[in-house]
Amino acid sequence: MFFMYIYQREKRFFAKCPTEFLDLVEKELIQRKCLSIKKRFRGISFKCKSVEDIFEINYTSSLISKIYAPLIEFPAPGKKEIYENVMKIKWEDFLTPQKTFSIEGSLSNSKINNSHYAALCVKDAIADYFRKKYGKRPSVNKRDPDLSINIFIENNFATVSLNISGKSLHQRGYRKFSSSAPIQENLAHFMLKLHPYKGKERMLDPFCGSGTLLAEALMIACKIPSGYLRKKWGFFNMPEFNKKIWENIKSKYNKHITEIEYGKIVGSDISMEEIEKAKVNLKNIPFGERIKLTQKDFKEIPAFKGLIFTNPPYGIRMGKKEKLKEMIKDFGDFLKKKCTDSTAYIYFGNRELIKDLGLKTSFKLPVKNGGIDGRIVKVEIY
Repeated sequence: MFFMYIYQREKRFFAKCPTEFLDLVEKELIQRKCLSIKKRFRGISFKCKSVEDIFEINYTSSLISKIYAPLIEFPAPGKKEIYENVMKIKWEDFLTPQKTFSIEGSLSNSKINNSHYAALCVKDAIADYFRKKYGKRPSVNKRDPDLSINIFIENNFATVSLNISGKSLHQRGYRKFSSSAPIQENLAHFMLKLHPYKGKERMLDPFCGSGTLLAEALMIACKIPSGYLRKKWGFFNMPEFNKKIWENIKSKYNKHITEIEYGKIVGSDISMEEIEKAKVNLKNIPFGERIKLTQKDFKEIPAFKGLIFTNPPYGIRMGKKEKLKEMIKDFGDFLKKKCTDSTAYIYFGNRELIKDLGLKTSFKLPVKNGGIDGRIVKVEIY
C-alpha cells in the first residue's frame, strides 16, 4: 500500500505565528476558505482544499511566521519512540545525502523536557536512516538548510513536520541594512492591519529608522506579495512541488501589483545614516523610490493630516532615560499641535514611556518585538 503523510491525506497544516497575531491570522485563513481552523499552542491548525493552496499562503501571508506540513504523529514518552517512528519516514521523499537539513524542537507538558534533546533524537534517526540505505548521510546546516524539520511534543504526543516556509516569513528580503532594535517586518504589518491600512490615506513615520514600517505600508498600498523577493522556499522539497504551478501562482498575484503616487507615504528621521539605510532597503521593493524620505527632527515636520505609524527610539539610539522622556513628551506635543484629525499607532519598546506622551490612548496592546515586551498604543488626535 502506498504510504501517505498526514498533510497528503488530510490536507492539514499548521501556521506558526506570535500569540498576539492569532485573531488576524484566523481571519486571513477564513477569507482564504481554509477549513477546520483551530487556534493552538503558538499558532493555528487548518486544512486546505489542495496542497498547492499552501504555496499561495506562503507567498502572500504577511503575519504567519512559518507553515508546517505534518508527516506523522505518535506517542513519545521517550527517545526510543521518537527514534523508531522517525525511522519509518521515507526521507528520500524530501532529502538526498547531498542536501542539508536542520531540526527545530518545541515542547509543551512533556516527559521529555529539553527541546534540543528531542531535536537530537530526530537528527540521529535521519542520519542512521540514510547511512543504512545509502551508506552516507546529509549534513546538518543550522543557518541555511535545504530542508528544515520540526518536532513538537505536547502531552507526550509528538508531531514531526516539514517546515515548508524555510526561513521565517517575516524575513521579506528587502532589509539589507538595519537599525538598532528594528521593528520586525510582521509586527510592522500587524500595526498597519490594526487600522486597517489599505494604502488610500496619507501615511507618516517620523522615526522611520531603516524603513520597515514604510516598506510594509508600500507593500500593502501596491499589493506586493510578502514573498515577492524570496528565492528559496521549504516547499521546493515537497514531492508535490511543480515549478510550472508555482510560476503561475506568482504570476497570479504579481499582475495585481499597482503603482503609488510619490509622497503618499512619508518617512523622516533625525539621523542621515538611518535615512540612507531606508533608501537602500526601499530600493529593493517595486516603487520604493515613490516614498518621500527626509532627514529631519520630528519637531520640524510641517503640519500633517492622515495616519501615523511609528516606532520611536526607546533607549538604544537615545541614551539617558530623562532624554527619552523629554523626547516622547515633545512628540506628544507635536501630535497635538501639528497632526489634528489624524490617528497614530505607536510601538513603545519601553512601555514606561507611554505616560510621557501626554495623550489619551484608545488601547494599549501588549506585543513582543523579538525579546522586547512592548506595547502598541492607538491615539486619536482631534
